[in-house]
Amino acid sequence: MDPLAQFEPSQIVVAGVPLLILVFGLVEFVKSLFNISGKPVTVLSFVLAAVMGGLYVFEVPYLTQIVMILSTGLAASGFYKFVSARVVKTEDKEGWQDKAEANAYQKDKNPKDK
Repeated sequence: MDPLAQFEPSQIVVAGVPLLILVFGLVEFVKSLFNISGKPVTVLSFVLAAVMGGLYVFEVPYLTQIVMILSTGLAASGFYKFVSARVVKTEDKEGWQDKAEANAYQKDKNPKDK
């Protein structure tokens, strides 16, 4: 049977990381970094998928290390973005709070805003 007849991109895994997920993450990272949208994002996703797929198919040395470095970097930047969108530092140095709690605190502090 032809091995390409059973080709399933989501099953290509390196170091426990599906390459398809890695490509999604890289596209989102570059997209947000350079504020691009539309056809350039389509081209970017194709190029990244082709490069990562080529590295996998041709069994490039150190592919596992490359994937681990990229996935760790994406995880760190995604975690930072996730946390910074939901947490704020309050003015009175009470520490980090959920944005909803901080907004409620500010309303209690400034009753004229109610």
